[in-house]
Amino acid sequence: MILPRCLCAAFRRNAKNHSLDSRAVVAVKTTTVPKRLRVPPILVGICVIFLLLGARLHARQGGSGGALHVAAVQAKLFFSETGTFSEDILANPDFTLWNTPVGEGSAGAPSNSTFVIVVVEGGTPGTVEHKRSVRFTASYKYGFVTERGTAEVQKIQIQTTNAIGSFGKDGKSYVGFWLHDTGCVPVDLTAEITGQPLDKVIKKRIDFKCGE
Repeated sequence: MILPRCLCAAFRRNAKNHSLDSRAVVAVKTTTVPKRLRVPPILVGICVIFLLLGARLHARQGGSGGALHVAAVQAKLFFSETGTFSEDILANPDFTLWNTPVGEGSAGAPSNSTFVIVVVEGGTPGTVEHKRSVRFTASYKYGFVTERGTAEVQKIQIQTTNAIGSFGKDGKSYVGFWLHDTGCVPVDLTAEITGQPLDKVIKKRIDFKCGE
């Protein structure tokens, strides 16, 4: 049977539409990807510089790392008339400490105060120690005349802890302590490092004496 031309055209249109409707419809889900944060290069450079400086400072302030110890204890008379110091009176056994407040003996000038230096050894040159310190004690007596004209003796006991500073090229640091009203009676000293396993305590005596 031959269909009229108009019916053939309609049939073809219907077949075409049916073919399109039978296709599977795929739903596509789109996700918006956030844009990547862009940091200005100059800010990155500044951060890097601060990180490097912080690492360098941390290395410098790290201290010695190893065990520290007291290498020596020095004592020097202070002369108030000149503002100068004597030699290390503990290092010279021939230094006579007799009537020191009036300048007799080896002093050569009046002195009634003493500067003690504790030498700490074992540090890394150029570093600063923040965790460990020097514990220092001094025990002695001080005689004086009261306003009523009576003689009295006062016992002086110094107990203090001072921080260890930076270490020099030789790996040493020097920690100072003042002693006032010295010159007539012996002074007993001790020094030790705190903040690490206890090392031996260093003991010294400044053998001041007075008399007629």
